[in-house]
Amino acid sequence: TKGGEVSEPFGLLVREDRRGRGWGRKLLFRAIEASRPKGMALDVDVDNFPAIALYRPMGFTDDPTPLNEAATWMIE
Repeated sequence: TKGGEVSEPFGLLVREDRRGRGWGRKLLFRAIEASRPKGMALDVDVDNFPAIALYRPMGFTDDPTPLNEAATWMIE
């Protein structure tokens, strides 16, 4: 989604049999590039370790105070 100061990738999904091949990184990079946001936010379940492993090296940082099982991650 685009709008305002921050955009949010919604529904980023890589089929299970295609994971581990860099597709998630390519999709997220394209979303960042296409949006050209001042910032980007996304929600991820705190136990979704593969997704977190994708987001961290791409510059996303986690909100240290999650309100539920999902945490907000930001890139600026």
